[in-house]
Amino acid sequence: MERLLADSEVAVAEQAWMDAWQRRDMEACGQLLADEFQLVSARSGELFGKEKWLALAEVAFVCRHFTFDEVQVQTYGDIAIAHCLYRQQGSAWGRDWSGLFRITDVWIWRGNRWQAVTRHSTQIETAQTPQ
Repeated sequence: MERLLADSEVAVAEQAWMDAWQRRDMEACGQLLADEFQLVSARSGELFGKEKWLALAEVAFVCRHFTFDEVQVQTYGDIAIAHCLYRQQGSAWGRDWSGLFRITDVWIWRGNRWQAVTRHSTQIETAQTPQ
């Protein structure tokens, strides 16, 4: 299926996911994540599945502010890869987790919507955080 607006749809989904996380809307996050979702943590390198990520995002991860500096999307039919540069002010397990991150998300078009199937994140800078 050709998706002419896929790039912008995935960029909107990226923003919606982070907005939902900041609001602690785990239902909305859950809709954006595929059941087989996996995340490689920038903090520990640990691999989290969907249920663990949702549980931690609700209680252990706190996002006070975030912004995407760039979102580049490449689509391959029903698969999209988003490379994002992302700044956040937040904490994990009560410790500061602010800085600049590079994230790579893989999205799949399924059930008439985009869902994230994997995210790999790397913290690339800790000195510059949003004001």
